[in-house]
Amino acid sequence: MTNKVNKKQKAILVDIHQTLLLKDGQVNSQILQLIQTLAKEYYLLGITASYYASDDKFKHELGSLTKLFDGLYYNSQEKESLTNKKFKKSNENDRKIKLHLYKNQIMPIFDVIAIIDNNKHVCKGFIKVGVDAFRYKHGK
Repeated sequence: MTNKVNKKQKAILVDIHQTLLLKDGQVNSQILQLIQTLAKEYYLLGITASYYASDDKFKHELGSLTKLFDGLYYNSQEKESLTNKKFKKSNENDRKIKLHLYKNQIMPIFDVIAIIDNNKHVCKGFIKVGVDAFRYKHGK
């Protein structure tokens, strides 16, 4: 009898807001094309620091893009966060929330090899924990 080793699946995190979805709500076609290609080899996990009360609200905003992802991760603690001055909306907060989601919900299940994000603070934070980061900065 052989022992089957449970190996974590390789995954890539994709930031939703201002990376896949631009400020005006349009889909970033360059990122969409990239993740469609990556989906052939890796699990794709959507991530955002934005607050959603439920999966349904997050999925509603993503619409048909939901089907691209093997998992969606978001901030479900905003009410608690708002009472804490350290958690005001900021680039630093974005980094803290995404790293918290990664360490507590994603890392136990997936072997994340990279993140695609627009925020340099998020990218630096993930590099510090050993995850490659690719920064996408949309032109003005």
